[in-house]
Amino acid sequence: MENREKQYKAHVLAIPFQSAGHINPMLQLCKKLVRKGLKATLAITKFTSKVSFPKSDKVQIDIISDGYDEGGFFFTDPVPISMARFKEVGSQSILELLKKYESLGTPIDFIIYDSLLPFVLDLCKEIGLPAVASFTHQCGVNYI
Repeated sequence: MENREKQYKAHVLAIPFQSAGHINPMLQLCKKLVRKGLKATLAITKFTSKVSFPKSDKVQIDIISDGYDEGGFFFTDPVPISMARFKEVGSQSILELLKKYESLGTPIDFIIYDSLLPFVLDLCKEIGLPAVASFTHQCGVNYI
């Protein structure tokens, strides 16, 4: 196990907002991090994995739950309710994923999260894990 840990500088968990316009840029960022010597894991939801599973030979893909495993985030409830459920269920699912990698001997060293998911930063603060927001769009778009 010691050799496996020395093969990369750090293990990053990337958590994009669950739409193609956010998943694909996060996947590209993960690929760049891998080229810089990091291990990268991209977390997608169970529903997203059923309709559009990203493929990469360099980035590990893993599954979390947003609470909408069958119907999808956008198809069930209004956005405020969906986001609240994602915060509740997603936070627990992310914690389980962190425990999984800890038990595998490849713990997550930090998280990159989509800026549309600010609850991830709150979670990281609670558990003492470094995190950074990723802005898929230009700042002007986010401001509008």
